[in-house]
Amino acid sequence: MVRRTVTAQQRQADALCAPQLLKCFTEKSTLTGAWKAVHRKAYIRCTDPTLTYMDRFQEHAEGLPDWDSHELATGHDCMITQPQELAELLLLYGR
Repeated sequence: MVRRTVTAQQRQADALCAPQLLKCFTEKSTLTGAWKAVHRKAYIRCTDPTLTYMDRFQEHAEGLPDWDSHELATGHDCMITQPQELAELLLLYGR
């Protein structure tokens, strides 16, 4: 069981969430390869709780020369729980 401390901001964000549409799992996507033109790519992993099944994705990114790997010691809602840290990371790649 995953336990988290729920803040007022998290309750507000949760209230705005909508169910995931089934089509995102059933509709085919077409990748153009345009993402390869991005010179610096970042894999940002939220590590609290530790989800070991995510290890392989991080390891994959770390094995690629044009990817950087970062960790935030927070849960999935890092934009709520660590907005400053996330913003600082994103700004590194937006320039």
